[in-house]
Amino acid sequence: MSIRRTPVSLLLAGAVAVGLPVAVSGTASAASVPSGCYATSFTSSSVTITCKQGPGEVRVAVLCQDGITGNTETSYGPWVAWNKKSTGSCGSPQRYVAVSWNYQTRA
Repeated sequence: MSIRRTPVSLLLAGAVAVGLPVAVSGTASAASVPSGCYATSFTSSSVTITCKQGPGEVRVAVLCQDGITGNTETSYGPWVAWNKKSTGSCGSPQRYVAVSWNYQTRA
């Protein structure tokens, strides 16, 4: 019985072709992105975050729900330095509601 091995590059190409998420290790370490991030404001239609440590940049990602259709979409705040505030807004507060938030970082 022989074992057939598929090269990693072919597996990654296949995953990308079908839209699967692929984890790629980069040269940036975890210490080169902001940390200690928290919400400084969470209203029914927007979220503002900041991070305690850097370097790098961060932006808020707010999950917004349409009160009429129930559909959800993500609203992003601007990329900012670690000690600045990033605010994401859901649009009309009479229609959209912020249901949760997260953040993205980059070196």
